[in-house]
Amino acid sequence: MDQLTEQGYPEQSKVIADWLTASLAGKAILQTAAGQGAKQAVLPPRCPSCGALVNPKEVEWVDEITALCLFCGSPVRSE
Repeated sequence: MDQLTEQGYPEQSKVIADWLTASLAGKAILQTAAGQGAKQAVLPPRCPSCGALVNPKEVEWVDEITALCLFCGSPVRSE
């Protein structure tokens, strides 16, 4: 977005920024430094509260090691 603005395309930069803001609203983002080889947390296969299956690609992440169960909303921490 900065490059678009620097190249004289501030309107396109704003469109992208608005889209990202709307798309990522309410979602936790795991950021890793490039080349650091950071690993994603490993969640248990089932929610400890309700027993539902836990898919790390579908849950809402609260922080680097905690996600919310899609069925009961309980926090599920990495093993």
